[in-house]
Amino acid sequence: MDKCKNEADFTLGLIAYHDTPITDTLPGPAQLMFGRRINSRLGPLRSHSTLNTEQKTLLSEKRAAHLKQPTKQTSLATDQPVWVQHPITRKWHQGTVMRPDDSPHSWYLYKLNAQSE
Repeated sequence: MDKCKNEADFTLGLIAYHDTPITDTLPGPAQLMFGRRINSRLGPLRSHSTLNTEQKTLLSEKRAAHLKQPTKQTSLATDQPVWVQHPITRKWHQGTVMRPDDSPHSWYLYKLNAQSE
């Protein structure tokens, strides 16, 4: 602490200390406290990949499935009956499609059972 030229050097030293992992499997104090790595100038300490060929293939297949183009969604017709789930109460309500919205995969709906809940 006495060797630091200014307070910023001391602060950067503490940040580097708190962000440095203890071992390859045990994260540093800051990551244990915050649940994530903090931003610092130190590069992350990473161990070499220990995945075998089968695990690497499975991982690349999962990544490829995630990046795969989604299937084409069917469009809704005007006056088509639909069921819509309320995002907060998670209850389903019956409605009718009025017209498409400008946003993709969005429509204006007329709610049939408009009860106050």
